[in-house]
Amino acid sequence: MLFGTGYNMQDKGKTYWSQENPSAYTFRNGATDSEWINAPDSEKVDIAGNTLWGPLPGSALNPGNFDDFMGSSNANLPNTWAGINIPGLFDYYRSLDSEAFDQYLVPRPNLTGGNTYGVKEETIHAYAEMILEDEIAGMPYMLDFGLRYIDTTVTSWGYSQDPANIAFDEDGLFTDAVDTVGLVEFEGNYKKLLPSFNGKLGLTDDLVWRLSLSQAISRPPLTNLSPVTSIWQNEEKTPPENFIYENDPGLEPYYADQLDTTLEWYYSDSGTLNLAFYYKELHGFVIYEPTRETINGASFEVTRPYNDDENQSRIRGYELNWLQTFDDFLPDPLAGFGVQANYTYNNSESGEYTDDGEQLPFKGLSDHQYNVVAFYENHGLKVNVAYNYRSEYSLGKQWYWSNALNDWTSETLQVDE
Repeated sequence: MLFGTGYNMQDKGKTYWSQENPSAYTFRNGATDSEWINAPDSEKVDIAGNTLWGPLPGSALNPGNFDDFMGSSNANLPNTWAGINIPGLFDYYRSLDSEAFDQYLVPRPNLTGGNTYGVKEETIHAYAEMILEDEIAGMPYMLDFGLRYIDTTVTSWGYSQDPANIAFDEDGLFTDAVDTVGLVEFEGNYKKLLPSFNGKLGLTDDLVWRLSLSQAISRPPLTNLSPVTSIWQNEEKTPPENFIYENDPGLEPYYADQLDTTLEWYYSDSGTLNLAFYYKELHGFVIYEPTRETINGASFEVTRPYNDDENQSRIRGYELNWLQTFDDFLPDPLAGFGVQANYTYNNSESGEYTDDGEQLPFKGLSDHQYNVVAFYENHGLKVNVAYNYRSEYSLGKQWYWSNALNDWTSETLQVDE
């Protein structure tokens, strides 16, 4: 028996920095006075009818490092020009109006738009494993039983808009209250038991049967666990269209119940042939499907991720693998040549349907895929030529605004050397 325990932690944080007005030191077209900068007219220069601050001091410029732009061309073009020295340019802007520079150009944390947040995921885990080895009817076997326990705590924070602040003016546009952001914090926890079994039976000296049963999980990305809400309008529509996007820090992992079995034939010292069958059932996928909701008397398109526990995805199929080296058939000077080939058939169901009621296959999986590789490995030299093919596959249900699109990628054939 084997036992173990451990602790894992991962966190992700983001602080979005922005300037209040990066264009503060520019003039509107045709304007000769600045709306934001208080500096004397002596610091202004007219270039081709446009008012600019300048001329720039030498500290704001980097000399050109070439003198043959366009080579021997007869075009009326400069053969070199200066570049901008950003620290020197900022020093010059600060000398014109230090208060405006600090207000408009100094970056500060931006709390709007859900771009400033932090997520921490802490997991305590323990496992027990028992391995049995013996013979049955003269055939050696190995049985490996495992059980893993996980206890995961998610804490997150972020600056978010609040749907409770949604209000409209007489034209159906949001009032300024919608832009108010506040600190939101969340803590959640989930616990899971994950069993596993691996078995091996030596049917003969060169024939081995393997069986594997397990339950596995895959956690959602940390970026999906930030507790932020974004609210916006498409004001070009009449009436305006309203949208909300919310993350869900309470998302749980999705789960896979897996069965794999393999028959391995080691027919010689230089070749193997394997046939594998597999079945996987997946549930709890994170879905991003828009819904229509009424908030403060208005219709909103609301998109938030959630664990889809009603639909299951299934992946089943088989795989055939062959590996053969030719050292036994070739003279020693030609040793190192070989070939490897495999074919995979997938029959999958995603749990997603088209508008016509046809179920889509699992996204990213082709029904047919095969690879053939011819290789040479000897005397420190490695060369291979690979022929790869996969049939078309689904990209799953994609959302463009509120329209569901079912995209496919066509079959591909690739030769690598």
